[in-house]
Amino acid sequence: MEQNTLPEKNEPQSEEITASSTTLIQQTYVGPTPPASELAALERIEQGMANRVLTMTEKEQESIHAMRKATMELHKEEVAIAKRGQIFGFSLAALSLGMTTYLAANGHSVESIAGLLVALGTLAASFFNKPKT
Repeated sequence: MEQNTLPEKNEPQSEEITASSTTLIQQTYVGPTPPASELAALERIEQGMANRVLTMTEKEQESIHAMRKATMELHKEEVAIAKRGQIFGFSLAALSLGMTTYLAANGHSVESIAGLLVALGTLAASFFNKPKT
């Protein structure tokens, strides 16, 4: 029988340790195209790939510009409609006040007060019933 002997306190002990490490590198860039070094790396992977990336980027930029232009045109139309509404509302209010003044000057006080209340009510309703955006 073998006897297990414990090593002396001063005897060196050997132990095998395997270490591994992982390095994670993250690169970010801002802009529509990757940096030149990335384009060169893509070109090394496959000939013409950098050109395809640039073409794709150009098409995306054209699309963004077209959407912005359409949004601006739509906004211009909305502003024009709002201006027309203001002009129409002012014209209606002026007509109502003119009619009220005419009725009051010709002795129709009840009708002039009713006309004034209708005109003021219409103006008040236009301020309080704004569409939600």
